[in-house]
Amino acid sequence: MNSSPDGRPLGPRLKDEVRREIARLRLAMEQLDHVNDERDAIAVPKRASACDGARNEDNPDTAMIAALARIKGVGSNDASVLVREAFWRKFANRREIAAWSGFAPTPWASGTINRDQGITKAGPAAFRAYVIQLTWRWLQWQPQSQLARWFGERTNGASGRVRRIMIVALARKLLVSLWRYATTGLLPTGAVVT
Repeated sequence: MNSSPDGRPLGPRLKDEVRREIARLRLAMEQLDHVNDERDAIAVPKRASACDGARNEDNPDTAMIAALARIKGVGSNDASVLVREAFWRKFANRREIAAWSGFAPTPWASGTINRDQGITKAGPAAFRAYVIQLTWRWLQWQPQSQLARWFGERTNGASGRVRRIMIVALARKLLVSLWRYATTGLLPTGAVVT
């Protein structure tokens, strides 16, 4: 750190600036490690004890995160994002969570013509993108689930465009299924729990 790549010596202020950037990077990495440790402590409890049960009753979010993290293909990070971004809200039914997330269909009618125009995209775009990525992973880790079979039946031999359209439909179904599991304990049909 005493010279540039072409061999010229670095000025004292540039050296100080580089040192400050390295210190910021170390601090950010330490904070990230701390957040990951906290997340993993919630999602994967080391040993069940009476105090753990009391903690989960006090905070239902931790119980939902731990339950979701046990599903194969849904890791502790996925479970944390789902619960902290969406499942902490009180949804009355599947339509409400689909509408909130922006995965609900947008109907269009004119005279005798009734069509759907795609999804509403009313909810948080970053969350929708995250759920779609989770859905692609679901197909890889849960190929025997009813949801994965549903997707396979509808996209058998289809082009990439059709698969991209159908993955959004599957993302809606998966989000609703995971919400039901987190809130009621009803496991998606055919899903494997580790």
